[in-house]
Amino acid sequence: PPQHLRDTGLHAPGVQAFAPRYALWSDGAQKRRWIALPAGRAIDARDPDAWDFPRGTKLWKEFAVDGRPVETRYIERRADGGWTFASYVWNDAGTDATLAPPRGTLLAVAGAPGGRYAVPGRGDCGACHGGAPAPVLGFSALQLADELPALVARGALRHLPAALLKTPPRIAAETSTERA
Repeated sequence: PPQHLRDTGLHAPGVQAFAPRYALWSDGAQKRRWIALPAGRAIDARDPDAWDFPRGTKLWKEFAVDGRPVETRYIERRADGGWTFASYVWNDAGTDATLAPPRGTLLAVAGAPGGRYAVPGRGDCGACHGGAPAPVLGFSALQLADELPALVARGALRHLPAALLKTPPRIAAETSTERA
């Protein structure tokens, strides 16, 4: 992966922000997410549980503590069909982020639980992303249920089963705590 976050394409034209419906808890960190699909390409959504992302797809997830960016995680679908995972650590001024060490790192971050923030290593990404039918966890039919019509209209999704547009998937639960 590139040494600097700025070289991943995060601020390039065509990058779209998104927010999953069921975001995971991350020790109180605030998160923002983005996706970039290659020009003229779309996600094959025929399998609602395992979308097939085109080669060249890029996703980012920024973690901030008390409004200050601390880490940005990056996933890219390579030309060979595999995936690259990386974490970037922001400087104290919030002006630049550099590639985290391959084994991750532990940061002193005011406002984080215990004043410490753990940045995962590249190998750690597989613990969550490796066992899923598709390694992209936050950009799916379930996570983006309310956005499905717009994604189809924009041409970002192809072959989405019509039933999902009529009745988007939901996690059935009485309360948000039960749902989590």
